[in-house]
Amino acid sequence: MKFGFFLLVAFLLFSLTGLMAQDCQYELNEFDKFTKEQKLLTKSKLLWKNAGTGNTFTFKASLDKGHKSLQIKYSDPKSFTLLHGGDLMLLLANGEAITLHFDQEIAAKRDVVEPRYTALFSCPLDEEIIARLMSQTITDFRIVHSTGHFDHPVSAEYAKNIPVLLNCLK
Repeated sequence: MKFGFFLLVAFLLFSLTGLMAQDCQYELNEFDKFTKEQKLLTKSKLLWKNAGTGNTFTFKASLDKGHKSLQIKYSDPKSFTLLHGGDLMLLLANGEAITLHFDQEIAAKRDVVEPRYTALFSCPLDEEIIARLMSQTITDFRIVHSTGHFDHPVSAEYAKNIPVLLNCLK
């Protein structure tokens, strides 16, 4: 009886550990033995996808030299430029908006295969913003560019991805 109970508890612990570990997949997971700093870059996840055009908003969570950020890839059929200090706005389910700023100017590059333009950029995160992103669901996002902005809704399926990846930086 005790042995069977022990096996059941051990099985449940291993199962739960496996489920939690599945969410954290890394492209980069290094520890610098000289500086004693961890460098992490998660694999990308979707925040938005247009099934008709194939345009997407994907992101990765990054930890480098103690600084956390979102590494973002956005594609659209129109050419666009993101200005240094421009905005990525995330609308939360409670109506509150979080504004993140681009850390550099980026001109979207034309894809040679598909009729779209793609920009890779990053937005630094502080602990207050991370706490807000972890506690609320994102419903919409806006990317402000040099001649206007792109607004898109976030499906419930993809809304959970930001908290999942930010949790991987702990």
